[in-house]
Amino acid sequence: MSRTRTRPSLKNRMRRWQVPVLSVLLGLVFLLAGAARGRVGLGLAMATIMFGYAAFLVAFSRSNEAVALLREDSADERRAQIQLRANAMVGNVLILVAVGGFLIQFLREEDTAIWAALAAIGGVTYMVSALVFSRRG
Repeated sequence: MSRTRTRPSLKNRMRRWQVPVLSVLLGLVFLLAGAARGRVGLGLAMATIMFGYAAFLVAFSRSNEAVALLREDSADERRAQIQLRANAMVGNVLILVAVGGFLIQFLREEDTAIWAALAAIGGVTYMVSALVFSRRG
């Protein structure tokens, strides 16, 4: 049995860098937004958090499977299934929070527009994606 490792495809190697690069870009956006609002310290703090997150992902994703998943390194079917289940859980929790936020604001007789919009976006997205994915197999 051969012990040679195959190199990941270019697509998989690029995917591995998407989250760290996005984290750095968001850090720069936070820094610029903070500076534009005259809150440079806050902008630096938010940028530092995002830069640190990117560095954490790069440093530990090879030695820790959970960190590799955070980095979107879905090298096999098991990791892809974990990603799918985690994404579904996030969607369920966010819809629950949006509907709960709507109900709380409604009962307080306060503005519900943002919660209603978030819940509607989630519901419509779910319905459209269910229709699309059911047609595609």
